[in-house]
Amino acid sequence: MLVADVDAKQAETVASLVGGSAVQADTAIATECDVYAPCALGATLSAESVPQLRCRIVAGSANNQLAQPEAAELLRAAGILYAPDYVINAGGAIAINFLELNGRSQADVEEALARIGDTLAEIYAQADTAGITTAAAADALAASRLS
Repeated sequence: MLVADVDAKQAETVASLVGGSAVQADTAIATECDVYAPCALGATLSAESVPQLRCRIVAGSANNQLAQPEAAELLRAAGILYAPDYVINAGGAIAINFLELNGRSQADVEEALARIGDTLAEIYAQADTAGITTAAAADALAASRLS
């Protein structure tokens, strides 16, 4: 596992804890890896940065990972699978909605969390079928569920 952080000492500490290696934050985006996981810093995927990626998947916990919508098309064209941030990060919103706002059980939360993978599979299938980005497929699914 590779770990990067703007605090290099923190990256070293975490890398040591997980048996990984630290990489410099300013070169992380161009580091060869399976999954690039932008966390805590949005808008890292842009027309300038996407061509630097050397990964197969982008899936991170940062909100608003796409600096501009066109970055999703660049990811698709490069053959990089993008897991839309608001889909894979839905756990917090689900927990708050279910537990705090609607008085549902932890079991209900767990069941809903387990469906995030199904939602991703639906998004990926729709993107493939329609020849669109996973970001566009996620937006379309969200719009259909809200209407």
